[in-house]
Amino acid sequence: MSQPENSMLVLTNFSNTEITSALMPLLNESSKKTKSHVYKTAVLGVSGVKRTLGDLLSKITGQQLRYFDNETQAKEWLITE
Repeated sequence: MSQPENSMLVLTNFSNTEITSALMPLLNESSKKTKSHVYKTAVLGVSGVKRTLGDLLSKITGQQLRYFDNETQAKEWLITE
């Protein structure tokens, strides 16, 4: 990855998506590859079972996630220290 470690801001939108068991290993592997470069991760469109799976993924990978209800709030959080 060409970005410096602990420098990337990530906004992920899972609205109108279905999280399946096949997707979880892909998300886990992706997180392993990018974790050292990510400074903050904001997540949209996650509630119920998706939230439970997101929390599980966060525990497995050690990558902190912050959940938001709208994109504006997520972006504001990403750019603040």
